[in-house]
This record gives sequence, structure tokens and C-alpha cells, in this order.
Amino acid sequence: FSRRGLRSRGHADRAQDPYGDFVSRPWRSAAKLLSQVRRTILDAEAEGFTWHAVLDALRAQGGEIWRNLPMTERRRLVRHVRPFWDVHRFRVAPQIDAVVSAGLRDGDIRVLAGSIAHIARVGKNVAVTFRRRRAAGTEEGEFDAVVITTGPAHRSILQSQSWLESLGAAGYLRPDRVGLGLACSETSRALDSEGREVDDLFVAGPLARGTFGELMGLPQVNDHAIFVAAQIAALAQARRVHRGARPHSAAAPAG
Repeated sequence: FSRRGLRSRGHADRAQDPYGDFVSRPWRSAAKLLSQVRRTILDAEAEGFTWHAVLDALRAQGGEIWRNLPMTERRRLVRHVRPFWDVHRFRVAPQIDAVVSAGLRDGDIRVLAGSIAHIARVGKNVAVTFRRRRAAGTEEGEFDAVVITTGPAHRSILQSQSWLESLGAAGYLRPDRVGLGLACSETSRALDSEGREVDDLFVAGPLARGTFGELMGLPQVNDHAIFVAAQIAALAQARRVHRGARPHSAAAPAG
């Protein structure tokens, strides 16, 4: 059950190299970028590749693609395309995909699109009131179990933990403008409530996606961790040099 009735796609049944170039020409429009992705998928299929190879190229080039997009276009992508990106980006194993496909074909699994209006315990069961997408009225259902698979709520990350909330209240952290995590600069330093860099507070990993783009896969997270570590090392070195260059006050002669 999800707002759009989407489900995670399976991995390809064979290894493929990434297919497609999305950075030689810097894309400044989300709509034009999406059109190019669709064209590239058609080209890939004509050459014997699947869409998986194109998505892998997008992941690898994601940081540069993101930097080329203006803020308004980043927000447009997140608002309209992110759900479709997520179900193709975060794939399930082929064996699991086969089981789900069989369940859908045989009627053992249903995928519903809509929103949940109310949920409550009824004895050992869970009663759910939901509203189907583009349908009037609500429907009722009772279930043995409910599994929430929405992932982290990055828009409300500051409220998720007390120490983050206290840093936000003190003005050291704020959400990014695209709703993917925390605001940070191109050097991954946190931006305070006034939009200024906090010199010694860094945002590393997926919560920096608003600035750096694709930061969910292990290769991208690893590269970003190395980048942040280099920033911290440079800061520590600069402080050591500053302390070493600090002038010493001359002792006054004894009178």
C-alpha cells in the first residue's frame, strides 16, 4: 500500500556496465533531463541493455548532474520524480522480485494506491481506514500485521533525535531547501539558521543529499566520507598552523 501504488523493482538478471552520459551536456531542466533518460533507456534496449544499466549510470554521475541543476529544478525533481526513482534505485533481489511477481499474478499479493486515513488496534488485528487514489470515500480493512517501509523521514530529521533538535534550536542546523536532509555547503559544512557555514560542524552521508545529490549507495557514501575527512584534516592543520604562528608576548623587564 503506497500513495502511488509503486513497488521496488528487481535487479537485472545479468551484470551490465553503466550505460549513458548525462554530464557532457549539463542539464539545467528537470523535464529535459527526464526526457534524455527516457531516450537513453530506449537506446540501451536497442543495444541489448536494460534500464538497470541506465540507472547505474545516473547513480554514478548523480553528484555532477545534481550540481548542474538550479535549486528550483532540484525541488521539482524531488517533488515529482523521487518516488519513481526510489523504486528503480532501491531494487530487490531477483528471487524476491520473482516471488512478488508470482503473488501479483496469482492474486496472493495486491498493490493498492492511496492514503491512510486512520489506523487502530482491534484485538490482535490492525484496523485500517484508507482512501484509494483518485476515488471518493474510504474503505475499511483488518490485517494481522502492518510493516512500515517508508524509510527515514528526512524532512523532519531535526525532530527525530534530541541532540539534533537542540543543535537546530541553537541555530547551528537547518533543513535543506529540497527536503532531503540537512543544509550544508559545498565543503559539507553545516549551514546555520542564517545560511552561514559553521566552521567545525560537518554533515556527512545521506543527510547531505540536498547539496550533493545521490548519496545513498555505498560507493557514493564512501567517497563522501573521504571528502569530509579531508575537510576535517585541512581544518585541523590550519588550526595547528595558526596556533604555531601566534605571536608570543614579550616579558616585561624586571624593574
